[in-house]
Amino acid sequence: MSFEQAAILSSEALHASARGDHTRAQAMLRELRSGSDSVSRASTTSLRAALWVAGESGGEPPSVEGLAEACDESRLTRESLIPAAMIGVRRHYLAWDFQRMPESAGVFRQLARDLDTPGVQAGLHLVEAWSALASGAAPRALRQADLAAELATRHALAEALVEARSLGALATLEAGDPTLALELARRAMRMARVEELPAAEYLAALTLARARRLNNASHLASRILTSLLSYAPAPWHGSACWELALSSGLACADVPFPPGSAPASFLDWLRAANTSDRDAFARLELELRQRLSGFCPGLADFERARWVVDPEVHECGDSQIESWKHGRVDELGLGLAGLAGIPLAEVTTYACAVSAGPQTPATRVVRVGAGLAQQHWSASSAATAKHARTQTLLAVLVLAGSEGMDERAAFEASYGFRFQPDLHRDTFNVAIHRARSRLSAEDRLVREAGTLRLELAQRTAVPDPRCGLPVAERVLRRVALGSALNARAISKFLGISVRSAQNALETLVEEGACRQRKQGRQVDYLIEDTTFQAPTRHR
Repeated sequence: MSFEQAAILSSEALHASARGDHTRAQAMLRELRSGSDSVSRASTTSLRAALWVAGESGGEPPSVEGLAEACDESRLTRESLIPAAMIGVRRHYLAWDFQRMPESAGVFRQLARDLDTPGVQAGLHLVEAWSALASGAAPRALRQADLAAELATRHALAEALVEARSLGALATLEAGDPTLALELARRAMRMARVEELPAAEYLAALTLARARRLNNASHLASRILTSLLSYAPAPWHGSACWELALSSGLACADVPFPPGSAPASFLDWLRAANTSDRDAFARLELELRQRLSGFCPGLADFERARWVVDPEVHECGDSQIESWKHGRVDELGLGLAGLAGIPLAEVTTYACAVSAGPQTPATRVVRVGAGLAQQHWSASSAATAKHARTQTLLAVLVLAGSEGMDERAAFEASYGFRFQPDLHRDTFNVAIHRARSRLSAEDRLVREAGTLRLELAQRTAVPDPRCGLPVAERVLRRVALGSALNARAISKFLGISVRSAQNALETLVEEGACRQRKQGRQVDYLIEDTTFQAPTRHR
């Protein structure tokens, strides 16, 4: 087989693999293996890499060392290795393991030197975009992604175009514009589906899930990811499991995470917090920091998670999260509420708690972090509707600190409306009495001169019902329990108004997360399992 024949056969095989025609690609792989020249060997390496990332037999991940040894080969040989080298760069993101990403990017640049074909040049821009994203240079990543998209559009390089748009969305997220990033991610997903490119669709789905989560729609991110994990090949599971852990916390503990992976360690870190194992919590924190140090977006994910899980963290680098931690706002943004890890069967349980002690300032944490503040923490002490006002008052007073707060302000913070003494005094007195009854024997709730304050004898954590999961997420989790439910049944179970349940259900139907089923005059709602249906494995 001549060099030219091997190059043509390799191009056709890679095209077949990208379109999902792996049977044809495997047949061409057998033909390429019969060649002994360097181009045939290089083409075989690239095709095996493509089959590996597609989860097909005959595939093998590209070796950084093997690619580096070929950097002094001929132009045609190096060009034949470019697809494998591109997969080599991307695989670090897929596995969520970034230690060798700079090395893989350097090998790609060496292989691509003095190669001026559109595909190679677009690949160079994509590699620079990945490298810039990893180093935290979001504006540079966005510029490189745009340059790659321009080349890919001009030369009809469909797979490179989808990757460029996905990278552009990821860079836009890091630049702080989640709304625009969501639109870009949705556009990339549509492109991948129209072009029928399975691998590109997996990448676009990962990007869309991340954009959904950072737009504070963890429930939608979880739906995308659980669907993706059911059909995407194993090489894609690292990144998908990382996003799922951030979207669902310990509620995704039944999903098989890749053993020894960063997502598995992150889930262990959450478990250590939940079980009050401070030693394991600290050890896993150091381990995760080291493993994520090569990818700034991943390190930022973990840092934000630490801010809302660890009760020892009182100051952080995000004004929105800091306002939440100190009780100035009640909604936890950036999709972090999912870290509460509330299982499906406990959707009425509170998501957050307030931690404080005699010498420790008050701070909010998501529920899994409460165990670090109070030994033998019991997650079953739920903030039910019956006791929600009492628990809210306690949370308000814990956040107020040792100085306490004015009774009127305490009432309005607990009840959410203006205090009118003639109407509300007796009700508030009962709430104060109930709050005292829930304290330990050593703690005191002091009421004097129109002021309320808590005197805590030991480190503790109290539920804060104001910080529940978003209504849409609570509704979706309830629908996901299995049986069809109508708006009235959901509102009764969750303790919300029928109108609130209807509004949430309408939103979820519009977003494709669940569907309606009419039973006579009644409308039931069920999980929509085909929203992110798997593409056929063979086109």
